[in-house]
Amino acid sequence: MFTGRCPTDDMFRDGLTLQYFAEAAGLSGNVMEIADSNIWLHDEANNSVDAEHITRARECLAAIIQLGVLCLKQLPRERMSTSDATAEMHFIRDAYLSNQR
Repeated sequence: MFTGRCPTDDMFRDGLTLQYFAEAAGLSGNVMEIADSNIWLHDEANNSVDAEHITRARECLAAIIQLGVLCLKQLPRERMSTSDATAEMHFIRDAYLSNQR
């Protein structure tokens, strides 16, 4: 959802999957390079958005993508539980919102 890519995209072949694509970007610190550019359309249209807001939004998005990778592990026992993922999403949201005030 956040990359704008479908798991069946033509780029995913020869062992490359959406999971590995996102995981590699997260490990190398390049999460923003895989994010769908449409995510930023609202911010770009709003000229009053400051650089600090954009930085916080990007940190939030990076945390969400990294959480998604943890939920997409191939083996079920390696995946984060739904309750832990929910708690982490709440933590990410609350951290983002607390920094906006």
